[in-house]
Formats: sequence, structure tokens, C-alpha cells
Amino acid sequence: SIQVSVSPSTISFGPVAVGASASSKISLLNSGTASVGISQLSISDKSFFIFSQDKFPVTVAAGATHTFEVDFNPATAGAFSGQLTVMDTSASPIAEVSMSGSGVEPATLQIAIAPSNISFGNVPVNSKSTQSLKLSSTGTAPVTVTSAILTGAGFSMSGATFPVTLNPGMTLTLSVQFAPTASGAVAGQLTVNSNSSSGGTTTLALSGTGANAAKPQLTISPSSLSFGDMADNSKSKQTLTLSSTGTVPVTI
Repeated sequence: SIQVSVSPSTISFGPVAVGASASSKISLLNSGTASVGISQLSISDKSFFIFSQDKFPVTVAAGATHTFEVDFNPATAGAFSGQLTVMDTSASPIAEVSMSGSGVEPATLQIAIAPSNISFGNVPVNSKSTQSLKLSSTGTAPVTVTSAILTGAGFSMSGATFPVTLNPGMTLTLSVQFAPTASGAVAGQLTVNSNSSSGGTTTLALSGTGANAAKPQLTISPSSLSFGDMADNSKSKQTLTLSSTGTVPVTI
């Protein structure tokens, strides 16, 4: 008599990302005394399929085991169930395997950077100005920022040591500083590298202008006054001009 069993008889693939696949091995044991011919393996749901190089019919000798692989490949999100049926050469079912799994949307690794560019405006030479930069994990899985590279004279950054991993919803705040050592416009760039699903490299433009230091300056003209010879009990007037010749108001 035919005595065929399968192991496992029930397979749960659990959650699998849409477009991905999971596999499971199934062993068919012929515990009878005669060989068994298998004409086909039938599956009731197209999300499950047989991954096998066998050419049917396949003969399983008495006491032998035949192993094959079944895969789950969800095309959409949702729950799936199916049944695998082992058919003999007369097209009669001789063993069954129940299968289940769920399709889930693929995890996304996403990072948002704000602001998209930083302008420091005019900053006096040999002083400094600081602005904040926020890196936020907006996907459904942790995203890793591998590096953040600055270019441009006078720009620097603090607030983190890379690489750093941000869980979904987590925000990292960095401080970007501009400290010009000479007057003139300066352009820079911040390059953020990560394993984001939408692209691993994001660039931000940096700009600032080194301005000459503000100086209050007072000029007095003339530098000296001479009234010359004058008669007793008489008077003479001369004009003295005070001028603000600096770059900011001067207080007397």
C-alpha cells in the first residue's frame, strides 16, 4: 500500500515584503514497501510556487525521501493561504501541505534634511555664526548616515560622530558654523551619505560672506586751533568738526 507523508505538513512564511520571496524545504517520505510515482505538485494559490528542477513524473523508492522547495512571493500586501497537493501517477492526491503568509509593504530607509541650503549672510572676519541642520529618519526602517563631509573655507560642523543610525521618526541636530578669516564671499557644500532607499547621497549648498569688522571711528578736524593774538576782553570763534568715519555709529 502507498504510505506517503510530508514534513512539515503546515508552513507559515510569516510577513514577506512585496516583491521579495521566502522559501521552505518540504520532505516527502515513502514509508511503504513499493516505489511511488509522483506525477505533479499542485498549488492552489499563485503566490506560492514550486522551485524544483525535477521533471515529472518522479519516482520515490520505498523507504526513500524526496525533497523539494516551495516559495512564497507576494505581489501585493495582504494575507495569503494556499494548499500544496502531491499527486500520484493516476492524478490522485496522496499528500497535502497547508501554506500561509502575508505580504507587507517593503521597508523604506528614508532621510530628510532641513533646511535644504544654509546662507550665513555677512559675518565679520575672525568672528563666527552658527546655524542648525536637522537630519530626520522618515522611513519605516532605521537609516544609517555613514558620513557628512563639508567643503569650503571657514565652514565646520559638530553634533555627531559618523556613522550614526536613526530609527524611524528620530531626528539628529547638527551645528554648522561659518568663521571667515578673510573678507569676501565663500561657497561651500555639505555632502550627506546614507543608505537611504531613495538615494545614498544628498548635497546642501552653503554660503557666507566675510565682512570687515565693524569699527566705530571719530575724526576731528582741524587737528589743532590757533587763535593768534587777541585784545583783552575780546573773543574769537573757530569751527571744529567731529565726523563719524567708521562703519558703525560712534558715541561721544
